[in-house]
Amino acid sequence: MQVGLVIAAMNLLVMTTIAYFMVGAVLAGLCVAALFMIGLERLTGGAAIARDGLSRGSRAPVWRQPDLDGVPRGVPDGRWKLLVFADHSLRSFPGVTNALNALNRSEADVDVIVASKATQALTRVTFRALALEVPAITVEPDFYHRHKVRVMPYATVIDPAGWVRSTGLIGTPDELVTVWRVGRLMPLESGTERQPLPAAGRP
Repeated sequence: MQVGLVIAAMNLLVMTTIAYFMVGAVLAGLCVAALFMIGLERLTGGAAIARDGLSRGSRAPVWRQPDLDGVPRGVPDGRWKLLVFADHSLRSFPGVTNALNALNRSEADVDVIVASKATQALTRVTFRALALEVPAITVEPDFYHRHKVRVMPYATVIDPAGWVRSTGLIGTPDELVTVWRVGRLMPLESGTERQPLPAAGRP
């Protein structure tokens, strides 16, 4: 009988040990999954989006290209630029579209330009349907990459000399106005890092 009790105790110990290992493995797996999700959020979530865009005071990429109407456009060219990164996504932001039109009409010394990754034909149809009155260029995905833009609609304010003055998401008219006013009215801080001028190229 004592032998039976010893065997039962040993079996219980073995089963308990196995259960502890299984619980430990599950907890370890949950910890790994949680760490993975935290890292993914930092790379693609709100924190990452907040880091998007060129740094204020850095040089904007240099480019030259005609818009969809054949008018030469580029950076720098001696004029202020509000470069907007958007395409058919503007359908979800009618207030932003109206604000872009209003800004384009009211600011004579600024070029409001929309950079679209869609084809010229689709860009024409989409922007015509949206009654968008600002010039547009069609660009390759690398153009977005060089400007560090992943989420649309996004705006970059560039001064006449080609320095980045402000950047940000423009999901509402207020956000658009804020990005524009910060870029236009707030001077660059003294000692701002001035990076070398990039080589010109097609968007």
